[in-house]
Amino acid sequence: MRSRYLTTLAVVIAVIIGISLCGCRKEDSPSSVRVVEGSKTSLKRFGITGTVFEPVSDAWFDNLFNKLEDSNSLEEFENTLDNTRPPRKPAANVVVVARGGSLTAEAVTNSEGKYQFIGLPINPYSISAKDVNNGLPSIAQKTTMLDFDNIIDLTLENRVTVKGRVIDIHGQPVAGVRITGTKAPFTIPEGSGPWVPESVYGVSSRDGSYELSGVKPTNFYTVFRYLLSGWTKVDGFYVDISVRANGTKGKTGTLKVPLITETLLNQARRLLNTYNQVAKRTGAKTLLEKQDPYIPLPVSEGNMITAPDIILQQGQSEAHSTREERTS
Repeated sequence: MRSRYLTTLAVVIAVIIGISLCGCRKEDSPSSVRVVEGSKTSLKRFGITGTVFEPVSDAWFDNLFNKLEDSNSLEEFENTLDNTRPPRKPAANVVVVARGGSLTAEAVTNSEGKYQFIGLPINPYSISAKDVNNGLPSIAQKTTMLDFDNIIDLTLENRVTVKGRVIDIHGQPVAGVRITGTKAPFTIPEGSGPWVPESVYGVSSRDGSYELSGVKPTNFYTVFRYLLSGWTKVDGFYVDISVRANGTKGKTGTLKVPLITETLLNQARRLLNTYNQVAKRTGAKTLLEKQDPYIPLPVSEGNMITAPDIILQQGQSEAHSTREERTS
C-alpha cells in the first residue's frame, strides 16, 4: 500500500515539475512560454518550434530594381525577377501567440528569432506573431493541427489600414454602423476542408468614419500585372467592405477596394518602367498601363488606403458608394 502511495506521489511531483518547466523563462532561450488561459488535460502533448523573420526591407527592393536595370535582355530581366529572393533576417523579441481550443500560450523570440512551445495538447492551433516595423504593424499567422511536434516558421508582413466614411443620402455621417472587410477573391484549396476567408471589423464613429486595421495587402508583382490587364483573379487582391446598421433590411451590398497601397503602386510602376527601359534598349516591345481597370485604383498614402464613401439608405437593403464603379 505504501509502495503504491509513493509511486503515485512521485508521478504527481513529476507532473508538477514538468508544468513548472513549461512556464519558465530563460535568458535568450528559444522558449519563453507563458500560458495565459488553461485547457483541459490531455494525455498526449506536443511542441511547436520555429523562427520569426523580419519583413522584406526597402533596401532589398532597391537592390532588385538595380539588378533588373542592368539586364541585357528581357530573358535576363525575367530570370532575375523570378530567381531573386529576399534574405530572411531573424526578428528578435517578438511575441508569438498560440491559440487552440480554450488554451492561449505566449512565447518571445530570442536573438536568433527562435521560439518554442512545449507541452501543448492536441488541438487545431493558430500561431501568430506581431511587431512594429518603421511605425507600421507587421503580422504573420499560420494555422496547424497539432497531433505531432511541428516546426512553423513565420515571416512578418507589413499590414495596411483601410479607412472610409458612412453617410446617409443627405451627406450626414452615420454612426454605429458595423463594417466588415473580407479578403477576396477567395478560393478554397481542393481537399482542404472548410476554410474561412480573412476578415477584419470596425464600427463607424460619430463623424461616420471607420478604420479596418491589420489587413494583409497584395504584392507589387500582382499590382504590376493588374496595371497591364486591369483585372486579376489572385486571392486577396481586394477587400469586400459590407455594412450592417439598424434600420436597414439585413446585410448590404459590398464595396470592392483593391489592397493597393501607395508603396506597392510605386514599386509596380517602377517595375513597369524598368521593363520598358530594357525593352527599348534591346529593341523589344514596350508595355502600357491599362487606363480603365475593372476596379479603379484606390486613393492611398503610405500604408493607408481610403475607400469611397458609403451612402447608406435607411430602410433599404443596399448601400451605395460615391463612385459609379461600385459592385454588389
